Amino acid sequence: MTGGYFPEPTKAYTDYYSSAFDAHVNGEYLPIILIETQAASTAPTNPGGPPRQLEIPFLDSLSERCMDVLYNEHHLRVYCVMITAPNSLPRVVKNGRREIGNMLCRREFDNGSLPCVHVKFGIERSVQNLALGDDPVGGI
Repeated sequence: MTGGYFPEPTKAYTDYYSSAFDAHVNGEYLPIILIETQAASTAPTNPGGPPRQLEIPFLDSLSERCMDVLYNEHHLRVYCVMITAPNSLPRVVKNGRREIGNMLCRREFDNGSLPCVHVKFGIERSVQNLALGDDPVGGI
């Protein structure tokens, strides 16, 4: 996916590539979103120059906006948004084009080896911790 749901390109970052898969958490399958963006790159702007500093507030707002839009538009309770530098997610060739491999991303997530520079969890709005047993007040 390019562009679309993410913040307007107020910075020089206009291309976003993403992947999504689910993870089994607390008895539910919850979505995890991966975003590749130039904003997550620490590559120097000039050859031989110092590494570029990450703009953490921008990455945090990008993650939050992604969660908000997916919930408001699709009622999707996102468990986690992970942001990576461009071309850092595993790729596969489909129909002659290199695309992000969702299942390869899921495997690397399970192994803890995704090269993310920013991670935001939405646990409070995604995981449904309903208590089991008798309802003492009869409200459910």
